[in-house]
Amino acid sequence: PAPTPTTTTLHVSPHSMPYLLDHCFFPQRPGWPDLEDRWPVVPATTIVRHMMDAAERAAPGLRAVAVHGARFERWLTATPPADIPITVTPATDTPDRAAVTPATDTPDRAAVTPAPG
Repeated sequence: PAPTPTTTTLHVSPHSMPYLLDHCFFPQRPGWPDLEDRWPVVPATTIVRHMMDAAERAAPGLRAVAVHGARFERWLTATPPADIPITVTPATDTPDRAAVTPATDTPDRAAVTPAPG
């Protein structure tokens, strides 16, 4: 049987991710009434982390250990708030790989090994 993709939704907004207020293109004076004027964006490293988390959720018992070929073709802004679908499609040639969107990358996964002790 063909691998079955799984899709989850990531809610992106300054309210659900307040740390994004530290990642704005346009500083405004304190108390500025419109967050959109600051243009908060999701850092690429945060996008990769969410994609790795989605890859792990799609394959319980496997851990995302590497990301290959990540490309970010546009900014992911946090205003207005948006629900971003993240789809994990297992690779047909190896169960350790999956394609994850919205950005383009391929995380490798490996079996989870308990910590010693």
